[in-house]
Amino acid sequence: MNEKVLEQIKDLIEWVKSNALEELSIKTQDLELKIKNAEEKFTSSQGVLPGTQQTLTCSSQDKESDKYFYINSPLVGTFYRSPSPASPAFVETGEEVEPRQTLCIVEAMKVMNEIVSEKRGKIIEFLVENGEMVEYGKALVKMELLEEVD
Repeated sequence: MNEKVLEQIKDLIEWVKSNALEELSIKTQDLELKIKNAEEKFTSSQGVLPGTQQTLTCSSQDKESDKYFYINSPLVGTFYRSPSPASPAFVETGEEVEPRQTLCIVEAMKVMNEIVSEKRGKIIEFLVENGEMVEYGKALVKMELLEEVD
């Protein structure tokens, strides 16, 4: 990831926190970034210290098929499947997930960034190992798109 872009994302996270915004969304042709200020909602019993958690989403549609899509890392960091080493994974392969459901965490500079699904789907495969360093845009999870429920 470009250092300038990473610095801009960090600045945006700080700006959201300092202005007490609930959520900031930015969408471009190449990236969709959502920063959700979740300071008040999380406790250390969930494995994350209060005030250190932001929610980020970044997904990409598979160009070969509308059946599958990928959840990509919106930043450089360390990939984790659970909120703490002693906790179970957020989701397992084969599970169905709903929009805004947490799939994993990418830790960057001691900030735990929840990665959530934007669509209803089924987890096909985790594409990185727990504790692995990931780059911006790296595919983390392959999902099968499920029909929307009316």
